[in-house]
Amino acid sequence: DNWVDVSASLLGTWPYKNLLFNAQLKWVKSMNYEWQFTPPANGFWGPGLDVTNYHFSLGVTYRF
Repeated sequence: DNWVDVSASLLGTWPYKNLLFNAQLKWVKSMNYEWQFTPPANGFWGPGLDVTNYHFSLGVTYRF
C-alpha cells in the first residue's frame, strides 16, 4: 500500500567559449501512484496505478 518512485537520469555539461550548455533527461516510474489501490473483494493483491514520466531540460549559462 505504498507509493514508490524509481528514477534514473542522464546529465551533461558542455563548455563553449563564454557559454556553458547543460542538459538533463530523467525517467521516473511511479508504482501505486497516489496510493490509488483498491483491495479486491477476494483479498488478494491487485495492481495499483503505475505511471511513467519523462522529463527533459536544457540550459545555457553566460559566463562574464
